[in-house]
Amino acid sequence: MYQNAFLLIQLFFPVLLLITSCVVDIEGPTDKSLSIEWLTIDYNQTENKLFIHLEIKPGNEMIDSVTVEISSKNYDLTFVLNDDGNTGDIIAHNNIYSVITEVDLPFEDYQCN
Repeated sequence: MYQNAFLLIQLFFPVLLLITSCVVDIEGPTDKSLSIEWLTIDYNQTENKLFIHLEIKPGNEMIDSVTVEISSKNYDLTFVLNDDGNTGDIIAHNNIYSVITEVDLPFEDYQCN
């Protein structure tokens, strides 16, 4: 009888340690929003080239691309900016998204979203 009690006492502390050491609070994702630090839009009318360049400060998110919509009364365009070092982006993976594209924009007032 005492042998079984001694065996139970020997197993009690390792089991107690195992149960209490596995308790970890799981934290949910933070609700940080993205912020645009700056935005540059440059249009060369002689070459019909549009350059869009912006920097985003992401929270904990990985961003593949950014969409910019340029619209006017008679004209709507959507551009996909990337951070992979291509199509106008100079340095890859630095949270600065860019695109250079050839487009013929009529002379109007535009809104960027």
